[in-house]
Amino acid sequence: MKAVARDVFQLMILSAGARRVLMIRTGERSFGLVAENADEATADAAQERIVQIREKAASELPMTMRDTARGAVFAES
Repeated sequence: MKAVARDVFQLMILSAGARRVLMIRTGERSFGLVAENADEATADAAQERIVQIREKAASELPMTMRDTARGAVFAES
């Protein structure tokens, strides 16, 4: 399950323009996703593809993606 999320869906999100993808397990069968893009224009351009990827994940993964985060990073350590 984690391998499919990592090896298939994470790569699909990266191919849509993200420069980094974090998949965070939030429960036994759920996870959250953070996709980091170079800028807002890149993120906006990827949205249609991201919707398609989420639909595919919903039908193929035995876990639920609970949420995604979108916004500007203002602090990092």
